[in-house]
Amino acid sequence: MMQTVSTLQVDKSRIHIDRLEGLRYVGYRRGTAYDENLEKRADEIAGKVENCMVPRVCYLEAPVWKKDDETIDFGYFTLKSKSLIKNLEGCCKAYLFAATLGPMVDREIARAMQKSSVDSLLFDAMGSAGIEAVCNEACAKFAEWEPDKKLHPRFSPGYGGLSIESQRLFVQVLDTNRKIGLTLTEGLMMTPVKSVTAIAGVGEKTDVAPEGGQTPCQLCGKTDCLFRQTKGEEA
Repeated sequence: MMQTVSTLQVDKSRIHIDRLEGLRYVGYRRGTAYDENLEKRADEIAGKVENCMVPRVCYLEAPVWKKDDETIDFGYFTLKSKSLIKNLEGCCKAYLFAATLGPMVDREIARAMQKSSVDSLLFDAMGSAGIEAVCNEACAKFAEWEPDKKLHPRFSPGYGGLSIESQRLFVQVLDTNRKIGLTLTEGLMMTPVKSVTAIAGVGEKTDVAPEGGQTPCQLCGKTDCLFRQTKGEEA
């Protein structure tokens, strides 16, 4: 059943960083405060990230077999998480994927650290928003390939009790080093830093949508997080 890992061609011109989403990562919300200078600088930095990023994605299609109340077998590896079980309810297959913005964004963050703490934070935040945008684009493609199915919200290591250690499985099975230049340190940090591994389940159109919606924040049970995005949050 082993398949070849495929790469997804990502049109860089389609990737637009949500500036307010990036600012949310530094604790800024327009609904409670407004800082014209900060938003202007954030817009400039987001533009720089968009210019220097080289988005790359690799993926595999995998079966979804529920082994017990907390274990799912994807054929290539098994994962334990009750929240993941809930997310994939009704799914018969899933896309296992990895995405990265490439090393140039890391270099810009490092340069900013030498000059300005504010710029450093903004580069990091806009990079995070950038990789989210790339993952959204990848999932939009997966959904396009499954017109008669429904793509479930993506789920990553670190969400809902899914151990961050499972990053090792994704990196190994997806051969991310050769496919998209993504590696993992002994401390489980991804390089380039602005990278993500995730699962996107494919279910029937009649499925009841998993509780929470499409954003990572809405899939996470940690409701007291400073950076949590709430449903209907003002843009």
